[in-house]
Amino acid sequence: GVDKGIIKKSGAWFTFGEDRFQGREQFRTNLNDNKEMLASLELEVKKVLGMIKDTSIPPAVETEEEKETKSKKK
Repeated sequence: GVDKGIIKKSGAWFTFGEDRFQGREQFRTNLNDNKEMLASLELEVKKVLGMIKDTSIPPAVETEEEKETKSKKK
């Protein structure tokens, strides 16, 4: 996360979103305790690495499967 700019690091401080933690261990402990934050971090990392597509950007071309699904709903 730090290498890809998702987590900001300044000295011993780590910042993810609006949350700031002193030291790697405090950040790690908070991720273990806060499953929502962990899921958000995992999602961002996977997007940046290209493991999942960004769902906020609509696809430019509709696939055949999507066309069939739409026609069945009508």
